[in-house]
Amino acid sequence: MIRSFALTTSIVASRLWAGVLLLIQLPRLNSAYGGNEQAMIEAIGAAGVWLS
Repeated sequence: MIRSFALTTSIVASRLWAGVLLLIQLPRLNSAYGGNEQAMIEAIGAAGVWLS
């Protein structure tokens, strides 16, 4: 039961971090990622999983 709670909490935290990171990185889309939205989404996904 603890493992299920930990997994659920991790998934929720990952989604929350992804939202925060999206808001932070969106203004930097052209400068940091050269306008490539896919690269930004992949970087946000990787950082969100790492942070959770």
